[in-house]
Amino acid sequence: MVFVPTLRRRRTRHVSILLRGAMLLIPALALPADVVVSEFLASNKGGLADGYQDTPDWIELQNTGSEPVNLAGWHLTDNLAELGKWTFPNETLAPGAFLVVFASGRNERDPAGNLHTSFQLDADGETVALVNPDGVTVASTLNAPPRPQLANISFGLSGRAVSVDVLKDDAPLRALVPGDDSIGLDWIQPGFDDAGWLWGRSPVGFEDTPENYAALIQTDVGPLMRGRSTTCWVRQSFEVADPSALSDWQLRVQYDDGFVAWLNGELVATRNAPAAPTWNSAATQNHPDNEALIADEIPLPASVIRPGLNTLAVQGLNVSLSSSDFLLRAAVVARPSSAGDVTAGYLTTPTPGRPNTGGVGSLGPLIEDWKHVPGVPSVADSLVITARVQKAFAAVASVTVTYAVQFGSEVTAAMSDDGTHGDGPAGDGVFGAIIPAGTAQAGQMIRYFITAADTAGAISRHPLYLDAFGSERYHGTVIADPTVTSKLPMVQLFVAPAERSKIDGENGGRGVVFFDGELYDNVLLEVRGNTTAGCNKKSHRVEFPRDHQFRHWGPGGRIRKTSFMADYADPSYLRQHLSFWLATKAGLHAPFYDPVRLQMNGQFYQLAFHSDVMGEEQLKRFGLDPDGALYKACGVVIPDGSSTGGFQKRTRLFEGTQDYVAFANALRPGLGINQRRTNLFDQVDLPHVINYMAVARIVQEEDDVWANMTLYRDTEGDREWRIIPFDMNLSWGQIYGSGTVQATVDSFKSNPLYGNSRCVQAGGPFDAYNRFYDAIIQVPETRQMLLRRMRTLIDRFLQPPGTPTDQLVLEKHIQSLTNSIWTEAFLDRQKWGWPVGCGPYGFGVNLWLTNGVNALQNQFIVPRRRHLFATHSITNAAKVLGLGNLNKAGIPLAQSPDAVIQFGEIEYNPASHRQGEEYIQLINANDFAVDVSDWQVSGGVEY
Repeated sequence: MVFVPTLRRRRTRHVSILLRGAMLLIPALALPADVVVSEFLASNKGGLADGYQDTPDWIELQNTGSEPVNLAGWHLTDNLAELGKWTFPNETLAPGAFLVVFASGRNERDPAGNLHTSFQLDADGETVALVNPDGVTVASTLNAPPRPQLANISFGLSGRAVSVDVLKDDAPLRALVPGDDSIGLDWIQPGFDDAGWLWGRSPVGFEDTPENYAALIQTDVGPLMRGRSTTCWVRQSFEVADPSALSDWQLRVQYDDGFVAWLNGELVATRNAPAAPTWNSAATQNHPDNEALIADEIPLPASVIRPGLNTLAVQGLNVSLSSSDFLLRAAVVARPSSAGDVTAGYLTTPTPGRPNTGGVGSLGPLIEDWKHVPGVPSVADSLVITARVQKAFAAVASVTVTYAVQFGSEVTAAMSDDGTHGDGPAGDGVFGAIIPAGTAQAGQMIRYFITAADTAGAISRHPLYLDAFGSERYHGTVIADPTVTSKLPMVQLFVAPAERSKIDGENGGRGVVFFDGELYDNVLLEVRGNTTAGCNKKSHRVEFPRDHQFRHWGPGGRIRKTSFMADYADPSYLRQHLSFWLATKAGLHAPFYDPVRLQMNGQFYQLAFHSDVMGEEQLKRFGLDPDGALYKACGVVIPDGSSTGGFQKRTRLFEGTQDYVAFANALRPGLGINQRRTNLFDQVDLPHVINYMAVARIVQEEDDVWANMTLYRDTEGDREWRIIPFDMNLSWGQIYGSGTVQATVDSFKSNPLYGNSRCVQAGGPFDAYNRFYDAIIQVPETRQMLLRRMRTLIDRFLQPPGTPTDQLVLEKHIQSLTNSIWTEAFLDRQKWGWPVGCGPYGFGVNLWLTNGVNALQNQFIVPRRRHLFATHSITNAAKVLGLGNLNKAGIPLAQSPDAVIQFGEIEYNPASHRQGEEYIQLINANDFAVDVSDWQVSGGVEY
């Protein structure tokens, strides 16, 4: 069987940008199908480009409803006397999605798929209207004032668009199915000790049949409730720094079949509950599954919200002991008090295809080209701050800069255009101010913002700070500290004392990040990880402001969401890095995972590893469609989503999990080899999946068989499934719950065919085997592909026993990496010690970097090399070939350089005349699999 990379034509993507996680919610519009004109730009100078790389004006629509809308037959116009001016072709707008239409006058769909209207916008003031297919009913209008539109300043809706998840719907929880009334109502109070309760994540519940909730549930209470109880108590906590900064508080609950909710001990909501509920109450009526999946939105009185820690206590109610399912999922959301109602205004930063985070009705002076010099000053340097300030509609009256050192008090100083404040020539529109040398010490930050007012009283600010939770409040820099050096990239964190404990919690806290001369303000940092969250040294997920994304040193350009991983339990620090490194070298899409020195408030904080996070940003970097379906932690890949890692759908949240359920059913062993073979070849990107499995088994990845297998489907493209490498820290011999390194224990997880139904860890959860691994390994053709690819990779990277030391690729990489992290690794252990008492991780105390790297090489890599090249070789006569734990896997000998692949049929002129149906057939006539990775097709076709 031939291992052939999939040849596919890359689809062009138009500017119908779909955003599901950050919908622009505009309540009470009551528009047909909830489609609105949300923004337009009538003077596009070098901004968003169309398929011709021109920059015409544009109009943005958004579907604010919960159902897809086909816009065919709808109209756009800029003249209310001509409502049918331009008509949409067939174009479906998904829930929450944006569509950008270029107002170029071309009246076409361009080569990139973008729509163009038959009219152009007027920069002297515009009205844009969306008209229903009847050509009479105006569904939505957006009216700009009758004055000239400024270049690259759009006009759009803003305000209540900003929504804040105060308590996320997948947040941690404590749950208890009570056995008696001994606690009374003490459990609803904030100070109650719930340490002995079940820990998990929302949603909580169970599902027997049908499988409506199975893929949602992260905390399964079925064994505690089925036939035993109709009540489950759930407690969750969240922090609010300043309740007055938020308004429109809401409790959102999905439930089957009822609930009673208390917030900080006060009753706030009930559904299908008895008038006087007791500790073991049942719901008063059934709540149908299709309705239970739609969250009830219940207003909360602001008076019950406290500064600091708040506690939500919910008694979930099932309708009967014999009920086949139960679901409880709660969230608390609010909006910034300053957001106001939905209003139309100027957006000094246009946001085509994204939510509008703010706008102003009266535009003040334009603040542009701001900068500070030096970029990174020394203690002896003054800091010169300048900006070009021009009038928008009225003359500039004053310009000031407001600055602060660290988290101290703000100081305001005038900025002048007089030629004596670092502003250059007088009267040129550039204003300057000088912050004296010595204002801040080495390692301290200086942050600032600029304010300008005009003669009409309109005020502008830079940075705009339109969203308290998603935009920067300050610009800034950090005073250089020449005493701190590193071979690693150095990222400096600044966290105020009040936020320090928050960043180590699930709800997170705010801080500042400084790297390579750029300061990022108002950054969210929150703990990352489940079992490792209890360790002294923590990993953190990091979310940068929408208006200033992180320019990092890794691949893929700026990113908004990333993470700094602690790798606390690994004395070598290298295992997860090596897994992703090998995956990348093998040609897989894998997270970057690079060492970094973290400073906090001027002091050493951590040796960490910078890694991107699962989601749409990462998919885009991989060259995958972010509109595909991404499923995290699919466990053993069965329809109910059983997983020790917490099964979760991460994208395409506007639809259910039917595609995953169908795929899991397609892998079922009961289908037989022939049907599973067909399903694999029809539904799976086999080169990608086999490549992943080869890497995972070489490094002895321990957690993907029943927890961390993460799946992606190119839903709108080839519709094939792939595996995305994720959470590979338990690898290279590190075992969950063990203090020893394992490399050759085939009865555990060392067999290269581990994960199939005949090669399992005895006593593991969910039958201990993975249905995806099982299908690939049980089907003879795909098993041979896997073994051949495994041999290619071990030849190239692990290399046979006896290879001269100076030629070992893997060991050279380890040596280079060890040298680069040497200083920080010792500082890290001096600060944080070793992971004692924070879960079943770690090999013990006093294992320094030298000990850890030595164990990695001599206790795993050396014996693993022998294990794969000799023990499991097809030529090992001491073992019987087979799929079981104690069989040899049958890894083939090195591929002959003379292996031949033949050309078969060539279809260059299909009857359909569709270029996508052209193909070249390659035939492997050998009696062994051939790995054609990195081979090329040349001649009439270059591939």
